[in-house]
Amino acid sequence: MKSLFKSYHIVTITFLAITCFAYAKDFHVSTTGNDDNNGKLKAPWETIQHGVENISPGDTLLIHEGTYSESIYLENSGSKKNGYITIRNYKNERVILDGKSIDCSKEDFNTLIYASSIEYVRIQGLTLCNLQTDIKNTVICGIMIEGDSTYIELKDLEVFDIKHLGTSKHGTDAHAIAFYGDGTGKGMSNISIENCSIHDCVLGSSEALVLNGNVQDFSVKNNKVYNCNNIGIDLIGGEGVWEGDSSLDSARNGVVSGNTVYQICAYENPAYGHQYAAGGIYVDGGKDILIEGNVIHHCDIGIEIGCENKGRTTEKINIINNLLYQNYMTGIAFGGYNKNLGTVKNCLFKGNSLFYNNSKYKDPEYQGMGEVLITKSSNNQFTENKLVCFPDNSVMINNEFPISHSYKNTFSKNQYYTSEGVDSLFFLWNKEEYHGLQAFIKGTGQDRDSIFLKNLKKEASQYLN
Repeated sequence: MKSLFKSYHIVTITFLAITCFAYAKDFHVSTTGNDDNNGKLKAPWETIQHGVENISPGDTLLIHEGTYSESIYLENSGSKKNGYITIRNYKNERVILDGKSIDCSKEDFNTLIYASSIEYVRIQGLTLCNLQTDIKNTVICGIMIEGDSTYIELKDLEVFDIKHLGTSKHGTDAHAIAFYGDGTGKGMSNISIENCSIHDCVLGSSEALVLNGNVQDFSVKNNKVYNCNNIGIDLIGGEGVWEGDSSLDSARNGVVSGNTVYQICAYENPAYGHQYAAGGIYVDGGKDILIEGNVIHHCDIGIEIGCENKGRTTEKINIINNLLYQNYMTGIAFGGYNKNLGTVKNCLFKGNSLFYNNSKYKDPEYQGMGEVLITKSSNNQFTENKLVCFPDNSVMINNEFPISHSYKNTFSKNQYYTSEGVDSLFFLWNKEEYHGLQAFIKGTGQDRDSIFLKNLKKEASQYLN
């Protein structure tokens, strides 16, 4: 098979840097201000909403310390010529946008910050929290950006306690941050989400941070996502968000790097019941995405490359140099989870470290998940990875799908270790069981240049406890 690595390329995303404009102005908001003021430092406005309605391209809205009980609707855009509109905290002061007083009972959609088809907008240094509902079919979000929005930067934000507390299996949806490329123009592009903290959210059947639909040229870097009851970071295509060319209904040409994701678990989430079904990072129908240098632990699944919609393909996802440890079901999963759904192909898994995943292996239902779980997929390459199992659970690869639905996947140059010894390694490949690395090589032709490496014990041991 032609090496996928030869065609691998790092997607470089360039965001317009605009630093100085002749007509750019600073305006101020303070809890002690008045919206009849002029918005200057000594005469600040009182509400953020009034501020965002009265700034122009290149301007910065500086919000002073305090708690603001508002829901913000962004309508004004910056411009390529005159610069970003920037909405941020003043001198690193803590600014809280609090949703406690927002009545979610009268609308089917509620958010702390909302915008549609805006451009050149930067939001930085704010805390968004305490938006909750238990009403079925009411969607809540910390930040929701829709339409054909372009050149949007979210930086240094904290988003927490965004909670749908309904108990129904369906209609309980919440997001901390969501980008939906559902416009009627060229789609959403040049999106940056950086150095944000997302935590303690109750999400129902939705995700903490999601890019869905016609979204391209994005960067999700150096964020921390934790303690949420569904998917941490999700990149989606094929859900019908984009009503134009179906091939454009896909998160694509993006980078997800340097993020830390942990304690992402769907168990007892009403949408999933007693299932460990949430990925730390999940791609469903996305294309041409680099997932690199992330640390993912204590999630249901570390990284999942899936495809839930029939007739769709998730492809050209490059999963490089990630650390995945003590995830409950498996470290890496790839493929459509049902033979009647979509498929995953032409992806590269290279240089990842998978240590002590399938940590729920003592539960009989989850004993065989292993470090790597393979389902409906083809032409994927898994190479130069390190895999270490629990001492009394040596399942490395679990592939229960027949060759008719899982084929031409290639494993090579990997390093394996378990303290039980090389002959205890267990592989399930196209429904066939193999005990020991040599038996796996002989029976499948896979991993011919892979090794059992005792030196991995020291490297992996720090992730065991």
